[in-house]
Amino acid sequence: MKSIMGGRAGISLLVVLLMPAALLLMAAKAPSAKAQTEATISGTVTAGGNPVEEWRVIAYGADGSIKGSDRTNASGRYVIGGLEAA
Repeated sequence: MKSIMGGRAGISLLVVLLMPAALLLMAAKAPSAKAQTEATISGTVTAGGNPVEEWRVIAYGADGSIKGSDRTNASGRYVIGGLEAA
């Protein structure tokens, strides 16, 4: 396939034509990330390497108030969600 302008002139014309499109794409602002407002903590409670079932795990705020809680399952796992992100 031959360029209308031939050789380097054809390449230069292509670069000149594509440059404005590239600049517009770079200038397009990416959507901003929303601030995370909720956090979740999770873990496993064990004693002697064995899971501890039916223990209450409590998340406290900096002011000492209870922010959330969960009971461990048969595997010792707990998940406390809906916490205020720091």
